[in-house]
Amino acid sequence: MKLEFIIKDAARRKCYKRRVESMKKKLDELCTLCGVEACAIVKSPDEAEAEVWPDSLGVKKALSRFLRLPIHRRLTHMVSLERYIKDRIKKADKDLKKQNKKNREKQLKELMYQCLIDETQLAKFNMTNLDELGLLVDQNISDIDSRIESLKKAALEGPSSSSLPEHMVASCSNTSNHTMAREEPGHERSLEKQPMVGNPGYDDDEMQRSASFMDLLMGSD
Repeated sequence: MKLEFIIKDAARRKCYKRRVESMKKKLDELCTLCGVEACAIVKSPDEAEAEVWPDSLGVKKALSRFLRLPIHRRLTHMVSLERYIKDRIKKADKDLKKQNKKNREKQLKELMYQCLIDETQLAKFNMTNLDELGLLVDQNISDIDSRIESLKKAALEGPSSSSLPEHMVASCSNTSNHTMAREEPGHERSLEKQPMVGNPGYDDDEMQRSASFMDLLMGSD
């Protein structure tokens, strides 16, 4: 339902009665379930007197208790319609900016993959797009380097102190052992470094494409 003023009188009065009854029911449930005191005063322009809930005595009792509170406590959670709408707009703007950022990152990844397939695509981009692509590639490379360092550190510390799966720890340990063997004096045969195990948080193809794209950018300078 679209939240706006109902122009037709009959439909507006019908909606008013239905909503007021629903509000009373919710207030009754709130008081019963949470053990709190609540009251409601609703004045319709079509009615001579205001509607109260639960009754006149209950309203006076709840208002009297509320007015005995210090002023700062009364205003703590008090929200006017204007403030409520402003808060909703502020939250919606924040969510919109966050979603726009995600969408832009996806667009940049698509552009990056297009350039890996056809490097002539770079000529179609302006400086702003190239700068954004460069930042994205740098961020991906930084994340990959950080992950590699964490895997190396976990392999050196041993399985007991690592939270990685056993097969990943074993692979990292093999890599470390082969590297150390090459550095031992008197070792006649050079052992090739075993490939680092793939990062579960990154696709291997994506890592390779990111590195290739960085080489492409550096070569175009």
